[in-house]
Amino acid sequence: MNRRALIIGSNHVLAGQIQHILRRRGMEVLIATSNAHGLTCAFQQQPDVIILSSEMIERMGIQVYEELKRDPRTASIPIIVLNDPANDVKDVNIGLNDGDYQFALNAFIPYTIVDLLCTMKSR
Repeated sequence: MNRRALIIGSNHVLAGQIQHILRRRGMEVLIATSNAHGLTCAFQQQPDVIILSSEMIERMGIQVYEELKRDPRTASIPIIVLNDPANDVKDVNIGLNDGDYQFALNAFIPYTIVDLLCTMKSR
């Protein structure tokens, strides 16, 4: 069975780039453009990895991160957080759980996620 990634973010261009690269590597990719849809999708679909934008319109991505880590259905799923450097410093310095990663968008290259996913252990 193919590995499955969930992208939660409102940046359609970035999500599309990541989706294209991951699909070329044989991954199934789900995209949620709202936090509510992203949480529902994560709870129902149980992806192998979640790629989360740190800021969303209706709720900060950090709150979504914390909710995913509190819920036993998603607590063990690795999360890659993409931070916008313009965000408040408190969001950039979140304490990530083991197996989670963080990137600043200004230094982020979509292929970095692919390389990272290739080295991540399956849950």
